[in-house]
Amino acid sequence: MTATQPSVEDQGKFLEDALGVVKVQSFQMKRCLDNNKLMDGLKHCSTMLSELRTSTLTPKNYYELCKCTFVVFLNLTLSWA
Repeated sequence: MTATQPSVEDQGKFLEDALGVVKVQSFQMKRCLDNNKLMDGLKHCSTMLSELRTSTLTPKNYYELCKCTFVVFLNLTLSWA
């Protein structure tokens, strides 16, 4: 039994949805951390990182999702420096 790969259109939608979640959760995380709400910020961080637990994306699209997530943490690190 082999799993079928989602179509190109589906791949685009999956990536768009995941990037949308990363964008929203990163904004909420930054807002909570700016207001010294560490636990709430970490919850948003966890939700954002859970988007990386997917098997529906092709390696290329998964790499795009990883890059976006990495940029969020890079910007967060630079803002604390």
